[in-house]
Amino acid sequence: MNEISQAFTRDAEKKAFDKDHRRKLSNNIAKYNQAVKKGLLQFSNLDLARTRAASIKYRVINDLDKYLIEFE
Repeated sequence: MNEISQAFTRDAEKKAFDKDHRRKLSNNIAKYNQAVKKGLLQFSNLDLARTRAASIKYRVINDLDKYLIEFE
């Protein structure tokens, strides 16, 4: 194992067992989960929104060359 990977492993082990770091991670994960729940409430029909987004993405990717020329 080279020095860089040894240093990474050593630092990762310190962080993995750092109670303050774990507390911060748990807090941020909880905030993320709340934001996801709140965001999902914006859609009355999530499957329809996903289908429409996929359709838009497909059209944009297929016409990307035209959009890039227009943008310039």
